[in-house]
Amino acid sequence: MENLWLEGVLKLDACAIALLRSDTTIADKLASDALDLSRESGHARTRFAALSNLAIVRLSQGHTSEAESFTKKALETLYPAVEPRLGLLETLAQIKLAQMDLDGCEQILDMVDQKFSQH
Repeated sequence: MENLWLEGVLKLDACAIALLRSDTTIADKLASDALDLSRESGHARTRFAALSNLAIVRLSQGHTSEAESFTKKALETLYPAVEPRLGLLETLAQIKLAQMDLDGCEQILDMVDQKFSQH
């Protein structure tokens, strides 16, 4: 029997290993596969993680606009956990910094500070 959710999680784990090895091409493929599997399985947490990983991969590749798009899509998911969302906002701040948008970076870090102080 096929378990699409578990396959997606395995792809995410392999993506993390590829990122540690600085193999962004493999990481990109694995994160994209995980995103496809999350769509098929309907698992929101896997979708959130796949979109987050794609944002990090694209940022590592210097594709800041794509990274920002994936980050925003991840933030739009229904996955409610606070800590991963704060981490994703930190990634968005890194994207703004890479784009030399210091005001945007500061706004996001202020948002993180507000959310962190609430929890």
